[in-house]
Amino acid sequence: MRNPAVTTELKNLDLRELGERLKQARDELLDLRLKRRLGTSGKPHLLRALRKEIARLETFSRMREKEMGKMGDRIDK
Repeated sequence: MRNPAVTTELKNLDLRELGERLKQARDELLDLRLKRRLGTSGKPHLLRALRKEIARLETFSRMREKEMGKMGDRIDK
């Protein structure tokens, strides 16, 4: 189940901030994958949580891009 506070927080971020958080999450996922392959990660549940967070960030990022595109269309007309 999603945390409504996190969803609200993501809605308030601009495209740049979403991109920064997305990069951080991807870097952390890479680190966890490497640790898993080496056998040093004791928290396999974090992989799934990070993948979901990345998907959520990508969704909000895409929504923000679409909003910006619509604004550009309105300005041009």
